[in-house]
Amino acid sequence: FPPLCTANGVFQLLLTVIEAMMRQAAMLGTSALLLLVQPALGVSAGLELSFEGSKSPIRKVVDLLQGMSDKLEEEEKADEERKQKMDCWCKTNDKDKKAAIAAAKEKLGLLNSKVEELGPKIEQLGTHIRTATVELDKNKATMDKAYSIRVQQAKNFKEDEASLLTSIDQVGNAAKALSGSQSEEMKATY
Repeated sequence: FPPLCTANGVFQLLLTVIEAMMRQAAMLGTSALLLLVQPALGVSAGLELSFEGSKSPIRKVVDLLQGMSDKLEEEEKADEERKQKMDCWCKTNDKDKKAAIAAAKEKLGLLNSKVEELGPKIEQLGTHIRTATVELDKNKATMDKAYSIRVQQAKNFKEDEASLLTSIDQVGNAAKALSGSQSEEMKATY
C-alpha cells in the first residue's frame, strides 16, 4: 500500500481496495459483488442492481478516484514547480541583496575614508574662508571710507573751481574796467 501521509496516498489506498474488491467479485460472480458493495453503497438487500449496458457503480467510483488521483498528481507537480521557482527566486534575490549590501558597505568604507582624508582640508578651507571674509569686510570699509573721501574732495574741488572761475571772471571784468579808464601812459607800461 502507498504511504498515507498525503491526500494522494489516501486516494491510492481507496483505489487499491476497490480494485481488490472488483477482482474478488469477478471471481465470485455478480451476486457476491452485490454482497460486497451493498454496505459501501448503502443499498438494501432486497434491491437488485443491474450493470448491463453501463458502467458498474464500483467502476464509476474507481474512475472518479482515478481522476481525482491524476488531478492531485498534476497539482502536486504544479506545486513542486512553483516551489522550485520560488526557491530559485529566493536564492537569486538573496544573492542579489547580499551583493548589493556588500557593495554598499564597501562604498560606505570608501566614503568614510574620504571624509577622514578631506577633514583637515575642509578645516583649512574654512579658516581661509573666514580670513578672506574678514579681509573682504576690511576692504569694503576702506573702500567706503575712500569713497566718502573722494566725494568730499569732489565737492571741495567743485567749490574751489566755482570760486576760481568767479575770481577769473572778476579779474577779467576788472581788467576790462581798468583798461577803459587807463591813461595812455599806463597802457604803454602795461
